[in-house]
Amino acid sequence: GTLEIQPNVATSHHRVLDGSLMTMFYGEQNHLQQLNVSDAKTRTDPNAAEVKRNRTVSTTSSKGLVAHFDPKTGHMDTTEQSGNFIWKEDDRTAVASKATLDSDKIVLDTGARMSDASGSTRANVIHMDEHSGDFTAEGKVTSSRMPERDERRNAQMLNGDEPLNAQADRKSVV
Repeated sequence: GTLEIQPNVATSHHRVLDGSLMTMFYGEQNHLQQLNVSDAKTRTDPNAAEVKRNRTVSTTSSKGLVAHFDPKTGHMDTTEQSGNFIWKEDDRTAVASKATLDSDKIVLDTGARMSDASGSTRANVIHMDEHSGDFTAEGKVTSSRMPERDERRNAQMLNGDEPLNAQADRKSVV
């Protein structure tokens, strides 16, 4: 099935959700409380403000998706995708066994990895801000980054042609 979510305010997103099986659970006054989807694929279009900042379409896929909704407002509270989670936007990619989205914060759990054109980071858990791209990686963190192309931003002790490889228990990128 396919579920299309139309934005009702300018800051909301147009979303399309595809899955092989969708189950909706309703509560009092017929308000949607939970949505379960098997073989989930999502497509989220940027809102007008994000388009001005050059944001593009983001997609996800996973074996399962469970979305919880606020019974009073009908807004989605949290979404959990599990089983080979993959998120893509432009050259940015994130993968994990499980991912949770809550208020534009994504938590990648178990076998988490993020990458873009400049490098990649692996960790047990990665907390990512969906909008800014800032993240914190925790537990057995390994990271590889290509040097900045702007020579003024490169540290003098690093070879400008070699990637920087690092290992740590925790890493934050802001």
